Amino acid sequence: DLRAAAMRVVVAAGLRDALTAIDASDGRVRVTFADVGVEAFAAFVDLAGREELLFPAEVLLAARVTPGQVRAEASFARPPAAR
Repeated sequence: DLRAAAMRVVVAAGLRDALTAIDASDGRVRVTFADVGVEAFAAFVDLAGREELLFPAEVLLAARVTPGQVRAEASFARPPAAR
């Protein structure tokens, strides 16, 4: 279950409170953080690949008013061999 896998990574990365939305469909999981540190998001992406074999397919980062903070929307998928 991609949604459960992504949620495990969110919790492991300590970003549960920053999570705005999570949705899985069509073999991808989309995760949205309304306001997250760019370094924390980068660590989340790294952890998703290492722990759950979830790799970014699409990423959108939008700067927030606070320096170093972004709105992050990302879709993740597993490689065909990992499914």
